[in-house]
Amino acid sequence: MPILTYVHGNTLIHKLNPITKMMIVLLIWILSLISFDIITFLIILMILTILWIVGRIPLGEMVVFIKMLSIIFFIFTLINGFMYYRGRTPLFYVFGYSFTIEGLMFGITLSLKVLCIVSSIPIITKTTTISDFIMALNKLRIPYVITFALTTAINFIDTINEIYQNIKESQYIRGYSIDEMNFLKRITKGYAPLFIPLILITLRKASLIDLAIESRAYGATKRRTYISELKLTKYDILFLTFILSIVVIMIIYNIVYGKIILWLPV
Repeated sequence: MPILTYVHGNTLIHKLNPITKMMIVLLIWILSLISFDIITFLIILMILTILWIVGRIPLGEMVVFIKMLSIIFFIFTLINGFMYYRGRTPLFYVFGYSFTIEGLMFGITLSLKVLCIVSSIPIITKTTTISDFIMALNKLRIPYVITFALTTAINFIDTINEIYQNIKESQYIRGYSIDEMNFLKRITKGYAPLFIPLILITLRKASLIDLAIESRAYGATKRRTYISELKLTKYDILFLTFILSIVVIMIIYNIVYGKIILWLPV
């Protein structure tokens, strides 16, 4: 998944302390989760776009996110269009059930909420190396066993994707093309010749990783040392202050206009 792939760079976002980036993402998540205001989400997306540009994260990948989530967005909009309890203005009817404008707007709002949350993740994953991410989690007193498992899983995604592409190309050479199948055939039996060897090869690589970490005395000591230490700089303070100020302002705006409690029954 491109959302988890590190992009090499020397930008200001890359130089920020990983803990600072985690705090920025956490603040964006908090604001996204408690708000139900389209304007708030558009402002969040604008801020994220600026952060992406500063961090030189390819903006084309946001289009990939939208394509990946398009089915979920469609379901959100469709269900709320027909079932939103505050729907009062019918847009059209299907078998006697009305699709309301209020439900449509609420479905779009939920979709923007999810997009804001997902689009904030690359601020960490695409500008932070695995080693820095491990050090940051260690500073937060996260047990190393959990940290190691998480970072290994993230780092293993590229390997699994590469294996899958190699298997897919090998099957294509043998005359087996899943892309030419219809949706039903692809779901019922199309993926079996791809996923079975993928699972077997992945298990083999996992076994090799187990041997590798055992040979390096994994877990022999609880105290770990690192080559470099993470430090907060003036840029970390400036970024945190800027994002925190915007979040506080938007929370006040949502409270004043009642956007935070939009989903509660009246």
